[in-house]
Amino acid sequence: MKRVGVYIYRASNVCPEILDGQMQILCDYAKVNGGTIVGKYMDIDCSRDYKCRKALKRLIRDYADGKLDEVLVLRIRHLSRNADEFLKLYKRITVN
Repeated sequence: MKRVGVYIYRASNVCPEILDGQMQILCDYAKVNGGTIVGKYMDIDCSRDYKCRKALKRLIRDYADGKLDEVLVLRIRHLSRNADEFLKLYKRITVN
């Protein structure tokens, strides 16, 4: 069974039910595809800058430490809207 980490980013916490819905979609997807959620990572009400996103840093560290086999996000832009930054993050996650 694949060990899956789920990452959610939201610039504001105006509608908490949206976050619950996003988490449920990702958890359901993991389950249907033979995965087990072993980590939930949420950066809420924080800067888009990677340096300020503590949950994303923790997710990358957990992946590098072998705690995760897969990472799920609802939208690629939740990792980054900047293509160069996204590619750097992608490389950091997949280098292992």
